[in-house]
Amino acid sequence: MTVTQRKQFFILGVILLFTACDSEPHNSLPAVSFDYNPQNPIEGEVVSFDASSSSDHDGVIIAYDWNFGDGETGVGELVTHYYDEEGIYLVSLTVVDDDEGTSTAIHYISIGSAMVLSAQVRISVEAPSGLVLSTDKQSLWTVSDKTGGLIYQMSIGGDIVTSLPYNGSDLEGITMSRLDSSFWVIEEASGEMVQVGNNGEEIQRVAVPGSIEGSGGLEGITIRPEDGHFYMLKEKDPGVLIELDDEFNLVQYTQLYFAEDYSGIDYDPSENTLWIISDQDGKVFQCDLSGNVIEDYSINISKAEGIAVDIENRFIYIVSDSEEKLFVYEFIE
Repeated sequence: MTVTQRKQFFILGVILLFTACDSEPHNSLPAVSFDYNPQNPIEGEVVSFDASSSSDHDGVIIAYDWNFGDGETGVGELVTHYYDEEGIYLVSLTVVDDDEGTSTAIHYISIGSAMVLSAQVRISVEAPSGLVLSTDKQSLWTVSDKTGGLIYQMSIGGDIVTSLPYNGSDLEGITMSRLDSSFWVIEEASGEMVQVGNNGEEIQRVAVPGSIEGSGGLEGITIRPEDGHFYMLKEKDPGVLIELDDEFNLVQYTQLYFAEDYSGIDYDPSENTLWIISDQDGKVFQCDLSGNVIEDYSINISKAEGIAVDIENRFIYIVSDSEEKLFVYEFIE
């Protein structure tokens, strides 16, 4: 073979090689995108994610892999997910086509709280502790846990209406009997629930079983009107839900483990549930009557010591001991 022939053969080989490379099909990566609804979700609300707008120009998408940013994942073109806590989460979707090409899209999703603070006002009560709505839901009652503290009625806006001359020694909770409009308050140091008439006079005292065991005392009280049962909290070490019947017999003494402490309680007749507040955790918990958590909601209140709920009208009221304020939340779930 001459030199000229060898050069011609080399050039032909190069042409054939590039022709072979160009003949191989080139995979276009899939186009990926997704939407979600609702656009302003809240904690506990189901969010629907839709990746049907994704496509592959030269093939089909065979896999949709989701990462919801809270440690949970999912698969499929259409998926649903909910977030336990408010915050901002990075959601990513990776799609795979039939040639194993992949593309990823991301969105930041903001999860709001189901309890939205609508008002906060300073109240003229020193160290308020405990809270209950009046029967007509037009006012609130609270107590002061300072020595000699009284029972106070205040408007929904936080203005003091009146006070009852019951001098408490260590008041930590209040509720109202729907039968005779008397009050029951908690004396933490002695571990007693005290019935007080609407003129401020003491009617009777009842020692609460197991209330002074450990280092934490009683912190809240509420009544279930349907049967007259009392529900109380022992704050911590251990935290306990205590239930007495209408004759003050012990029905349950259930240790609680879902929070560091338990500082306030109220009964919701519309859903037959208990609402429990934890100062240290900065959360409000909706529980069944045995103390099992149904939902929880974050709050930003220092020394939250009392809660009153009006779920039918979508309001939750909380008092702060240290800030001496009434906080009004709108419940939007």
